[in-house]
Amino acid sequence: MIGDVQGKGMPAIGAGLEVLASFREAAHHQDTLESVAERMEQALTRYNARSVEQGTDERFVTALLMEISGPAGAPRGRVLSCGHIPYYLVRGGEVHERRDGEGWLPLGLGGLSGEPRRSVRIHPRPDDWVVLCTDGVTEARGADGTFYPLAERLAGWTDLEPAELARTLRTDLEGFTGGRLLDDATVLVVRRRAPADTQLSMARAAAA
Repeated sequence: MIGDVQGKGMPAIGAGLEVLASFREAAHHQDTLESVAERMEQALTRYNARSVEQGTDERFVTALLMEISGPAGAPRGRVLSCGHIPYYLVRGGEVHERRDGEGWLPLGLGGLSGEPRRSVRIHPRPDDWVVLCTDGVTEARGADGTFYPLAERLAGWTDLEPAELARTLRTDLEGFTGGRLLDDATVLVVRRRAPADTQLSMARAAAA
């Protein structure tokens, strides 16, 4: 899961912690991405109700949930996006922007729709890996006003291991913006190891 909270400051941090805690608990006990997202929605709704009572603003959170299961040689997966930006799939050395599971409202706004959120099936290959990020990365601007070309950069780094890729991306992003990031930027790199080792290899890079 990767998420992005509306706003800044302690209220936004509080909303993020509520959503993260509910995700960690629900992921252990719920069988579907839909039910995990619903628990996260409920947690944020309670948080927003308390916020209103205390005279502070309600918050919404975008989130992207992804599940990969099955044997390493024949993985299967599902994706559910709660208003989050696309993720990037790296397959065969090529980078693809993916919008699987899109179309649903951010957490905290689910009551505005009469439809329950639905995940979609994806068909990963054993050597696929993915990059999830927040819009602080894709909307970062250089000195000339251009947006950070994430897909282009990733295409040149497909031989890097997750931890090295995360460090390289962070350094490059800070250089591109001259160290002037205007929004929180988070990247989560997830790569499944060779079939002999079914564990996932993950790395996270964050810059505020």
